Amino acid sequence: MGILESGKASAFLSGAVAFLRAEAPEVVEEASEEEISALVRAGIAKAESHGIDDEYCIRQFLLYMAWCGPDFDQESWAREILDDRECAQSSRISRLEDHILSTQEGE
Repeated sequence: MGILESGKASAFLSGAVAFLRAEAPEVVEEASEEEISALVRAGIAKAESHGIDDEYCIRQFLLYMAWCGPDFDQESWAREILDDRECAQSSRISRLEDHILSTQEGE
């Protein structure tokens, strides 16, 4: 069962919206609560499709969507990391972050 089907869905959604407002304000400052909630719902579905179902990992995945765009998971570098199901989801999230931060340092 995914996070949206659990009894914690409402609390997770509101927490994730607050998380994005705090961690990526430049991305969501113009967005309404409904727009951010829609982004969060779409992000949860994408994360779960990649075998990411831990709440912390989902939040990080949402942050990467905010930083890199909603379809970042379709980029070849991201697909390579996300498709490595032999690797724990927390390790895949760390690898995504390492790649994103190293790319930003190079800019």
